[in-house]
Parts: sequence; C-alpha cells; structure tokens
Amino acid sequence: MIISNDQWVRAGLRGELRERGYDAVGARDVAEAVHASRPDPGRGPVRLVLVDQTSLGAELEADAIERLHRATWRARLVLVAPANRKEAAGPWTDILRRPITVGDVADYIAQILPDEHTAGPIDK
Repeated sequence: MIISNDQWVRAGLRGELRERGYDAVGARDVAEAVHASRPDPGRGPVRLVLVDQTSLGAELEADAIERLHRATWRARLVLVAPANRKEAAGPWTDILRRPITVGDVADYIAQILPDEHTAGPIDK
C-alpha cells in the first residue's frame, strides 16, 4: 500500500511495482489507507505500507497512524522522509530518505519482500 497525497507519485510507484509482479494499492492519506486495508476476499493481508511523510497532516496524524498500524499489524510500515526534515514519529520498520526514485523504492521493496510477489504481493 502506498500513502501519498500526490496522485502521480502513487500512480508511478504502483505501475513500477505491478511491472515487477506486486499488487499495489494507493491512498491519499492515512484515513483512506485504514479503510483500504480492510480484508478483501480477492486479496491477502497488507504486507507493506509506504507512507510519504509529506502526505501527513500538521499533527502527523498520530492517532490515524496507530489505527493503521493496528489494521495492518503484520505489515512493515516504511516512511519516506524529506532529507532536510526530522522524520515523523511512528512505528516505522524503516525510513527511506529523499531524494529517492521510483526505481529505488521498488528495489528496496524487492529486497525486503523478495518472494512475496509470488505468494502474496505487498498489499495482499
């Protein structure tokens, strides 16, 4: 799952991940991601949530992030943070720093979920 308020970022990364065999969904914000993480008979559980820090609200949506963490408790929560700002507090498994390309993010996901795309992609 990709959380970014920038539609082009979501679309570009989803496209790259799908090319690599992953099933990826996008959300504009954390609240939408909580809703999208509900069980779906056509999909398995969410395995990774990528959160673009620039899509977080002023209060960093701490309560919403905690709800997302509970809703996707088996998933890795990865923050993409700006290079020049402190990263948002949260239950992050890892933090990626900008500048970063779509290919860099897809390579990172392939490293941490190398065989996941055959059994259950990142948002299954």
